[in-house]
Amino acid sequence: MSFKLQFEKLQSKLDTKRAILSLPREDKLKLVKEINYKRDKKTNYFDLKKIKRHKLTVEIGFGQMHDEQFDLFKVGKDNCTCDAIFYIYDSHFVFRPSSIEFDRAMKLNKATGKDIYIPKYPLIPNYSIRDVVRVLYTAMKKVYQLGHENIYVYGLGAGATLAIELLVYNNEKDSALPMPKRLILISPGGFPKNEKEWAEMKSAVKTDYSTSIRHILDIKELATLKNPSVPDYMITGEALNLNNFPESYFFYSDEEISYGKYENYKEQFSNAGVKAEYTIRHGVLHDYCADRKYPEAYEDYDWIIELLKN
Repeated sequence: MSFKLQFEKLQSKLDTKRAILSLPREDKLKLVKEINYKRDKKTNYFDLKKIKRHKLTVEIGFGQMHDEQFDLFKVGKDNCTCDAIFYIYDSHFVFRPSSIEFDRAMKLNKATGKDIYIPKYPLIPNYSIRDVVRVLYTAMKKVYQLGHENIYVYGLGAGATLAIELLVYNNEKDSALPMPKRLILISPGGFPKNEKEWAEMKSAVKTDYSTSIRHILDIKELATLKNPSVPDYMITGEALNLNNFPESYFFYSDEEISYGKYENYKEQFSNAGVKAEYTIRHGVLHDYCADRKYPEAYEDYDWIIELLKN
């Protein structure tokens, strides 16, 4: 294990995110609300210097639900009809994006030459998981309307899970959008469907510093709180309609809770005949190749850049 990875693991252990997600539900939601309020205060959760440095533009109000407006943030050039990357960040279903996501988006834009779109999407428990997916669908539709012919969907953690659900939802629509050219999925998860998946997830409790089993249990209930009529695929990732799915690339650490869903996705994508590749790394962190921070992530981060460029 490289020194840089050891350092990142130490940083992750000291991070308060898992501690917050491990709290009893009411205490957790209270703290999450405070964190999101602070992020929202920073001029829609960024400070002005970062907006200027990232050359960020905002598509105001691409969608609205229950009197809340959802915006689409863009890192890239004005009036560009080049290929685009639709970036679904890792919210753990409850967090607003931090400025880290826009640092990452700026690096992706610089490395690929493509416009990066980051949707502000609804969060649980104020919205159901179906509402979240519907708003993401509206956001992707907006990207196509802006003139981008080819879209690459790039999802991290909960965002990777939502990316799969988004394209399955697209298959349900009578007026379906064109499928993206490629799907990059870093640590997609979901609620376990059987004891085997539960055992896999529980075995990673001591090595995954990003979330907790308590949070996984809470999300299952909170995701349907506002709308109990939610299809199984939006909870457990079962019965996925993978018709016309684009080529897909999965990346996992074998020490993260999300890895418990790996076999489920692999079996379904294989049975559906979807071209998919799977990379499993030992001993790295959740969302490990979202950044190029330590040697164990270099190869996969660089490969993802090539997949997004071509």
